[in-house]
Amino acid sequence: RTVEIPSDNKTGKHRGFGFVEFAEEGDAQDAIDNMHESEFFGRTIRVNLAREPSRKPRENSSKPVWADDFFFRKRMKEQGMEIDENI
Repeated sequence: RTVEIPSDNKTGKHRGFGFVEFAEEGDAQDAIDNMHESEFFGRTIRVNLAREPSRKPRENSSKPVWADDFFFRKRMKEQGMEIDENI
């Protein structure tokens, strides 16, 4: 279905990984089975299922907690305020 190859914002070069979305779950599993640990342009590649990004800030993150919407939503919930999940 889709292919995404993220690039570095400063250099414009690819970051060494990509995401492929398959229409059928079986096709994705076949790609994993056939390509994981294979050689591609002289490098061994890993092929696995991507995880959904976490909205929780990481403990070792250098980003301040208030820079993420998660912080405000958590504080609002703690104070009993209503949170619109669609925003």
